[in-house]
Amino acid sequence: MELQEQIKKADEMFPEEKRKEIIHRIAEEIFRYEGIKISKKVISAMIKINRGYFVIPSHLKYAYKDAPLPLPKNQTISALHMVMIQLHLLDVKKGMKILEIGTGSGYNTSILSYLVGEKGKVVTIEYIYDLYNYAKERFNMLGYGNIISIHGDGKKGYKKFAPYDRIISTACATTIYRSWKEQIKDNGIILTPIYIEGTQKLIKYYNETKETEEIMDVRFVPIL
Repeated sequence: MELQEQIKKADEMFPEEKRKEIIHRIAEEIFRYEGIKISKKVISAMIKINRGYFVIPSHLKYAYKDAPLPLPKNQTISALHMVMIQLHLLDVKKGMKILEIGTGSGYNTSILSYLVGEKGKVVTIEYIYDLYNYAKERFNMLGYGNIISIHGDGKKGYKKFAPYDRIISTACATTIYRSWKEQIKDNGIILTPIYIEGTQKLIKYYNETKETEEIMDVRFVPIL
């Protein structure tokens, strides 16, 4: 299926009203089970960006199933509730400059693009060349002007546009890498899954105080 055809079908299968109903339901479930009240701006952004554009064509009918879905090269697109939780915790504001580690499908990137607005910027790094192209094709087709796609090693960050207001990793790291800490603003936030004692924990790092907050157990693909 050509991308243009996939976008058209995604709009037919998942119009805004249907997306609104699903996203609000998931937000309510997150509050019920995790006690996290998702911000209105994140809910609005997730309603706006159609996940169907970013799944592989064979899984289009599952685009709004709240589960990880397969991508090329044994990678995944995160479950809707996890995208929502991460973006809520990241506390993105208009005009911010964000570094995203692991572009994947480009779905998370596109929501970030919406959240930072025209005056903001999202720099996204993908290690797997096929996925870098997969996401970039979608950014180009959808006309996102505030996304900079990089093919490279996310563990090194990306110095050219540093410092960043926020850094988010969509793959599980072994630590909060020194390069990330060097490239975050003094009052910035880093959000990443990290391996701790055989499990994965979602960790929020506050650069201003150098403190970390352990949020919850998670499951992500490992960082490459």
